[in-house]
Amino acid sequence: MAIDDNEAEIARFWDGKGRERGGTVGYRTMAVLLGGAGGGIREIPGLLYLVDGVVWFEDVPNGNWMTKLFPSRPKAEPTVLRLPVAETRGARIVSRGDALRCVCGRSTPALIGPLEGIRRAFGQPAVQWDLSDGRTLFFEAVKQKELLAILAAAAGGPR
Repeated sequence: MAIDDNEAEIARFWDGKGRERGGTVGYRTMAVLLGGAGGGIREIPGLLYLVDGVVWFEDVPNGNWMTKLFPSRPKAEPTVLRLPVAETRGARIVSRGDALRCVCGRSTPALIGPLEGIRRAFGQPAVQWDLSDGRTLFFEAVKQKELLAILAAAAGGPR
């Protein structure tokens, strides 16, 4: 299969996702949903994408070629999250370790600091996304800077 064929297939995939969600896909990346604060570690690999002001997260079904990139996990119900960007209260980059401590209930989002300085140079980053309903979600995203910019703009600037 030629590179042009692959690019056409990828474009068809994202066009289909846009139609499925009722709009056009803008931002898109591969991501891992680490989980929500106090909700237990999930570590679900998937696709994170923006369609008309809504961020969607869909897990990668078992048996898909992408699952070979991530550790295996038992077959479960599909994970699909619909997260309107307008419901963003804040977003920032934190360390993956701090994010996992929040997810498993050993810390809270208010007690962890942003990933800055020397910690940023050596730490593994995660995006902390605070929603207006009080939930906090943590993601690892390939295009994390772009995701942070989208969320920060919705929340009224960098946090």
